[in-house]
Amino acid sequence: SALRHLRLGSNADELEQVFINYWIGLEYIFSNYDIGDNTINRLKEHFVNAHSLSYVKRNLLEFYKDISRLSLGANIPNYNEDLEFLKQESTYDFIMSNYWNDYPLLAFRAYQIKQLLNSNDRLKDTIKKHQTNLKRHLSRCYRVRNEIVHDAAIHLNIEAITGNLKYYLTFIINDIIAYLNNNPMDLNLSGHLSIEDYFIYQSLKYKSLSKGGLTFAKLFDESS
Repeated sequence: SALRHLRLGSNADELEQVFINYWIGLEYIFSNYDIGDNTINRLKEHFVNAHSLSYVKRNLLEFYKDISRLSLGANIPNYNEDLEFLKQESTYDFIMSNYWNDYPLLAFRAYQIKQLLNSNDRLKDTIKKHQTNLKRHLSRCYRVRNEIVHDAAIHLNIEAITGNLKYYLTFIINDIIAYLNNNPMDLNLSGHLSIEDYFIYQSLKYKSLSKGGLTFAKLFDESS
């Protein structure tokens, strides 16, 4: 159903219909049959857990793509497609030393990532800030959804938030598929695999990493 509404949203002509279809796709994934559960609260909890685990890797992948787009890979020591070179402090030192003048944005991003690599406290604060921003943005999306559905509102400036919603939907679909494709477990002991098992797995994984202390290396290795 979520995939169907992702397609319907991509093919819709009106922006409000695009938005609503993406939102319904998310609701299909995060709703359940327990009357005591609230879909928006489940969305804030489970989506934020999953995305927090992928936050470091996602930023590193984008950083890697920037290096590739600028054709700088051949110049950077130990450059490789498995991203292991991005776990080394020397990589960021090299980029900052050699590209401040020609590529200041890339060098500044190298500086920021190096701070996360060297400081677990800074990394923890960054993840917490990301979680807070995600929850606020999901609440904003929910308000827009209510205005469109209940007040028949027409929004002229929801292009950006609709794009965000499409990203959220494609991210969670891809992550669930990856989980189901890699030796999934019946964690809630229901006798069959379900999306709920994925949510439990993400929650346990995040709590386990947090209990031992979030580190750059752990998030690099654990995230998909």
